[in-house]
Amino acid sequence: MPEVVSHTPENLTSHQADVSAAIYDDALIDARGYSVDALQSMAEVFAIDAVDSDPAWPGETGRFLARERLRAIQTELNRRELVARLSAGTGTSTTRDQRHAAWTKLAAAVRDRVDVVEVFVANGYPLHDTGKTEAHAACLLCGGDDRLVIRRGPPGRMWCRQCQWSGDAITLAMSLGQLGFRDAVTHLAGMVGAEVPR
Repeated sequence: MPEVVSHTPENLTSHQADVSAAIYDDALIDARGYSVDALQSMAEVFAIDAVDSDPAWPGETGRFLARERLRAIQTELNRRELVARLSAGTGTSTTRDQRHAAWTKLAAAVRDRVDVVEVFVANGYPLHDTGKTEAHAACLLCGGDDRLVIRRGPPGRMWCRQCQWSGDAITLAMSLGQLGFRDAVTHLAGMVGAEVPR
């Protein structure tokens, strides 16, 4: 594929930058509707048009359009490659992606291993009608004595018969401890001895 030099914000006027962004955005939306094969074929054509010096066709305007469309197609192809790798579990491309995958895995492990009743007990929240498979408590949102139904055992769930609020161990830890997602997952991971990503 020929080398394509894209415009940078430094060498565009404000109007040109706006037009460039609009063309890129429209091309990116359009790219979502094509297969990978079609996008690769279009990328080859746009790459040729982007460097063609013929003043009649494609001309400066045609080269400009080709560069922006090619940039959008390359962005979409990169996005699809990343999604495919993440879906396949074969690897992630950035440290941020790796950290996100590690936290997602830890959250799933915590949901599978933490009993919601244990979270209530650890936080000193009173439970009523504790049975083998479920317990009841006052809803954290709307109150009442036994509106909150708690399904025991990992993975535990809870829901309110009045306001329909529901959640799992992570939701409960966030609500009881007024914690953010990561803090709640870290707290629960400590309860089951799971390793927290750094």
